[in-house]
Amino acid sequence: MALVKDARRHIVPMAQDNEPVMRSQLRFAGATAAVLLIQVVAANTPVAVSDRILLIALLAVPVVTVIVVVLPWDAIDPRWTLAVPLANLVSIEALRVAAPVAGFGFLLPFPVVWLSLSFGRVGARIGVLAALTCVWGQLVLQTYTSVIPGPIPAVSVVTSLTVTILFLAAIISASERRITAQRRLLAGQADMLDDARRQVVGEQQSLTAVLDEIPFTVITYSATGDPLHANGAAVHLLERFGLDPHTPAHRLPIYGPDGVTPVPAEQLIDRALRGEPVASTIYWLGHPGNDRIALDVRADPLPPLAGIQGAAIVVARDVTAELALTEARDEATASTSHEFRTPLSSVLGYLDLVHDDPSTTPVSRDHLATAIRNTERLLHLVDDLLSSRSAPGDAGLDLTISEADVSAVVREAVAGQYTQARDRMITLRSQSAGPALLSCDPLRLRQVFDNLISNAVKYDRPGGTVVAQVEPSGDHVVITVTDTGHGMAAEEVDQLFRRYYRTADARASDSPGTGLGLSIARDIVNRHDGTLEVHSQPDVGTTVTVRLPRPPKPGVTA
Repeated sequence: MALVKDARRHIVPMAQDNEPVMRSQLRFAGATAAVLLIQVVAANTPVAVSDRILLIALLAVPVVTVIVVVLPWDAIDPRWTLAVPLANLVSIEALRVAAPVAGFGFLLPFPVVWLSLSFGRVGARIGVLAALTCVWGQLVLQTYTSVIPGPIPAVSVVTSLTVTILFLAAIISASERRITAQRRLLAGQADMLDDARRQVVGEQQSLTAVLDEIPFTVITYSATGDPLHANGAAVHLLERFGLDPHTPAHRLPIYGPDGVTPVPAEQLIDRALRGEPVASTIYWLGHPGNDRIALDVRADPLPPLAGIQGAAIVVARDVTAELALTEARDEATASTSHEFRTPLSSVLGYLDLVHDDPSTTPVSRDHLATAIRNTERLLHLVDDLLSSRSAPGDAGLDLTISEADVSAVVREAVAGQYTQARDRMITLRSQSAGPALLSCDPLRLRQVFDNLISNAVKYDRPGGTVVAQVEPSGDHVVITVTDTGHGMAAEEVDQLFRRYYRTADARASDSPGTGLGLSIARDIVNRHDGTLEVHSQPDVGTTVTVRLPRPPKPGVTA
């Protein structure tokens, strides 16, 4: 009873459909037929088919086979398959009783192996117990009773069968334990892989949800220009132009910054895959004359994805409204600058007339010279506002080259800020080791130093110190303007040379400004083949360094 309960609790066959059960039964039927054929034909051993027990046993094998083929095992409790090998055991024992010399005893391991493979250790125990019961039961009954007729089997034969059955059962049981351990290991690994897959799917879904929420267009492309993934913003953008999210890159209507030069989108992908920078570049999406938008595009290579070699990610931001605002601002700046230029030119003309009048006293002439210089500076500033409509660093700034002392230019710029520094109780001074002669445009350099010193005074702390220093350094002259103000964060320093940009402190103060001064100053320094750098530390101060070459490089002309 304990064995039956244990079997009910643990018997779980490896297969529950027709094919494995039918395949095992057909093998057993074939083996039975082979033994019978060998004994009748090859061994020339007479088999009395008229024997009722032999006839019933021989018919039992095909009958069980037919039943196995017909029954829907996938719809039956799997434990019922236990009956098939047990029925075969009964058939084998009947064949041994009916034909003791035919060798049917060699078929006994078949049901034992079947039970062991299908039901594990429990099946092996049941198979061994049933087989030994048949073998030793026949020996006992024939030895001590007359229930089973026929010759008594030799003890040596029964012992050989017992050893064979036990040996096979032991081997199969050990193999089954190893197989079970491997199966559990594989099941654990499968569970781990399934957990990893679910985690990856979850992370992918989270990433997709995040990408769909951001307002930027994000598309990943293969090396051939086929889209691999597009976020929600990209889908909406492409649908706006009647394009499918799966549209290859070569079919996108992309144009360069001028809006008329076609740019194959696959070239952007190729550049990204080659490691060339594609960042903050303006492209137009849409054909000229139709609805179109301006995009600030960035492209970068991606590591291999799911076996795909050479993928690139393209991130684009709609800057159409920003460009429209910039254009409107430039138009307003140009219009205002033109309005200023006409009266300033008239003022400068009349000042020149009075300055050259013989009746003008020397003191008045000095005052007029100062007024003329400042009026000329205003005209230059107006010209700079007009040239600021062009891209930074272009040739919109004309230079008039002559030999000048940079130290003197810096001293003049410092003198021009004394009054403002005094009003804010700021110590302002210049330092130099002597004359520093350069071939340069002194008026343009004065514009640079006026801007740098004015900024240092305006944004220094009350009671602070501003120092403008000129120092020769090898083939260069280095000019530094240092203040003890609030300083700037690294993020602000990175934006300083962007046109119309003003720091948070500048916007919060009542100091007027356009945000063009540093951009124009750097362009002037660049035109002199020099460099302008800003180093700042919050709560410590800011140092602006200008490096100008001496002697000047060939090619700097008016």
